Amino acid sequence: MTEERLIELSNTLESIKFRDLTDEEITDVEELKDYLIDNSNRLVRDVRQGALQSVLRTDIQEKYNELIMAVAKKFTNETRHETALRYIKEAESFNDNTCAENESEQSA
Repeated sequence: MTEERLIELSNTLESIKFRDLTDEEITDVEELKDYLIDNSNRLVRDVRQGALQSVLRTDIQEKYNELIMAVAKKFTNETRHETALRYIKEAESFNDNTCAENESEQSA
């Protein structure tokens, strides 16, 4: 069922709230009912997945903001993001060199 058809059925339901149904409207309502029954599990899953993605996006955004705001002073012509990324890369590079030096000393 297309989104356009769902909108059409929804509009039909809205227009028939307070009056008797025509045969065509009864058919529309039955079609919508069948669609909802057939797709209820998928619809519930999609809603839950959307809610979970929203929570995850919020959590990631909060952690990212915390990381970026930990940069007290950004370098000239850099964003906080770029400065934080440079700090991390420099620290990782230093740690890699330190680990390599320690390994060579231990094997000697």
